[in-house]
Amino acid sequence: MIEGTSDKVQHNENKGLNWLKVAVKKGHMLSIEYKTYWDIRFERRPNLEKIKENLERVIEDTKSPKACNTLAELNHASAGNSNPAALAHLTPEAKEAAEKAKVLAAKYYLTSSEGGDIVGSHWLGVFYHEGFGVNKNVTKAVELLEKAAKEGNG
Repeated sequence: MIEGTSDKVQHNENKGLNWLKVAVKKGHMLSIEYKTYWDIRFERRPNLEKIKENLERVIEDTKSPKACNTLAELNHASAGNSNPAALAHLTPEAKEAAEKAKVLAAKYYLTSSEGGDIVGSHWLGVFYHEGFGVNKNVTKAVELLEKAAKEGNG
């Protein structure tokens, strides 16, 4: 929902979306972030490159943990399976793209974790445990996973 739900304010999604688009054109970062999540959820064919570009802008400006986690998830998904047998059939270019996506996913979870986000800490811990986008480090993995658990994740 984009506009208020008070019985004093009539719900008008089109009006709310138009207001949001105006705020995005003016460069309002929270509006850019919100509109990006709206696009992910409601667009018939979301423009993935535009979504990534907007999330990168938001992260650069605000270090939003939600934007970091979303961009990390997109990169994590695009990296695919890290099992060597699953990667064997890929072209060298596809392998390179998958490795780059892994590193980016770890980078964004690190930024999220450094901002105090437990989801970022959890996934960065998983990445350290598996050596996904970072050098495998079980000690660091346990530290991050315990931190996330103590803060309420799991």
